[in-house]
Formats: sequence, C-alpha cells, structure tokens
Amino acid sequence: MGLEDREYLRDEARRYGAGGGGFGSGMRPSMSDNWAIRTIIIMNVVVWVLQLATANPNDPRAGGITEWLSLSLNDLASFQIWRLLTYGFCHATGDLMHIAFNMLFLWMFGRMVEGIYGSREFMAFYLMGILISGFANLLFSGVMGQPYVSMIGASGGVNAVVILTAMHFPRLTVYFMLFLPMPLWVLAIFYVGMDALGLIGGGDGIAHAAHLGGAAFGFLYFRRGWRLSPLLSSFENWQNPIASMQRKRRDRKRQKELQVFEPQDDELRAEVDRILAKINERGEASLTDDERKTLERASRIFRGR
Repeated sequence: MGLEDREYLRDEARRYGAGGGGFGSGMRPSMSDNWAIRTIIIMNVVVWVLQLATANPNDPRAGGITEWLSLSLNDLASFQIWRLLTYGFCHATGDLMHIAFNMLFLWMFGRMVEGIYGSREFMAFYLMGILISGFANLLFSGVMGQPYVSMIGASGGVNAVVILTAMHFPRLTVYFMLFLPMPLWVLAIFYVGMDALGLIGGGDGIAHAAHLGGAAFGFLYFRRGWRLSPLLSSFENWQNPIASMQRKRRDRKRQKELQVFEPQDDELRAEVDRILAKINERGEASLTDDERKTLERASRIFRGR
C-alpha cells in the first residue's frame, strides 16, 4: 500500500487542500504527473553508478567524477561554479544508505508538494534548495577555516522538501524508525534540532550546515510565498543584448525615416494634384521635363506600396 493510499494522508489533504496555503486545485496530485521527482531520482542514481565505476579502488570516497562534482570553498574560489549544483547529485559510494534514504525521503514527501506546486516549480525549488544548502555549508567552512573540505549529497535539498511538506501537512502522521508514530511537524523539528546540535558539536563528517540551510529555505519559501517559475520564464525570454540593441537601432531608424518621408509624401501628392490639374486644363504637352519626372517618381513610389 502506497503512502498516498493511507487514510490519514487523505484526511490531511482534505483538511488543508492541495494548496495548504490557499492555492492549488484542492485535488490529490496524480503520481503520473510527478516528472520532476522521477527525473531527480534517476539523475542521482545515474551519477552514483558513475561514481562507483570511476572511484579509486583504494579509497571509494575519492577519485573519478566525484572529485569533479563535489563542492568545497577552494573549488568555488577557482570559479568551478558547476559544483554548486553537481555536488547535490553525488553520494558516498561506500554507503548505500546515504543515497537510499535521501531518495526515499524525497519520494515520500516530495510527491505531495510537487502535486501542489507543479513539476516545473518543484524542480526549481529543489535545485534552489541544493544551491542554498551548498552556500550555507561553504559559509560554515569559511568560518571554521576549512576551505579544502568538500561536500557531496542531496540531503540539503531533501531537507528543504521535508520542511516544505511539514509546513503544508504539519499533522500528517509519520512513523519514526518505522514504528513510532508522530506528527510530521515534530519529526521536522527533531531533525532540525539534531542538525543544530551536530553543527555545534562537529567532527562527525556530516554537513549539518547544509541541512540547516535547506531547512531554512523550505520554511521561508512557504512563509514568504516565494515562487521561482517566473524567474525561469524571465530567463527563457532573455535575449542577446547586442541583438536587442541592433533591433532597437533599426526601429529608431525606421521611425526617423517615417518622420522624414511622411511630410514629403504630402508635398508629393500636392505636386501631383497640381500637375494633373494642369494636364486637365492645358493638356499633357504643356508639362515641363521636371513635371514629367515628378509624375514618374510618384508613380514608382505609389506603385511600390
């Protein structure tokens, strides 16, 4: 039986609506529409397999693409900015539970809020959670004087998803350690508290600052009503500034041409009317060479329109 089939989840969704904050369709999301979560999970698994295939046999935590995708303050100082996202798709190759629990939590909680916000917005939210988590850990590393300590893992982005889900469905019953029932808001506070204690204690090799950064982003995203899709739309509509300047220059030139030729058109029409009146009164033989050229020029201009 899937999580979405449990009675307590259906009751919670009816109580809050699919929007949880006054938006959304109010319907339970269709799992077939959750392409963002499927894409994220597939990418994480593919990267993890590549990590396994390229890892140093003497040290499974190092070597291969892991060294190219992990994140540290020293790497960022070298302008290797791709690491701000790629670290979030890497996991410890020597610990299957690292990727397994991250993807399980992402699937369990993320599909509820993906149905609320839509796959496009959810994908943007998750990637922003990865970014902010990475920055939080980099800041902590800088304060602690550890610029060479690298980090990997999706936990920061997953934490953002869990907190966002807890904000929408705080009384959703979950089972801690698979047997202890508790409201989701209690579980969320418990994990945040554990990360805060771990950050103070330190020395356990866990990026607690990244976890807390992701949790803070998920909380503020809900409370502030932030939306990231409009930023993506603005980026998609971005145009080459040089081409834009050239287009504006052409438009200004056309405007000037219109302003120059419109009065001349009026003058030309008036001259043509005068010449036609002269022909009507005196005959075509009375026209001068300049008047004949004026009629020919007018004929070409008006015929070309």
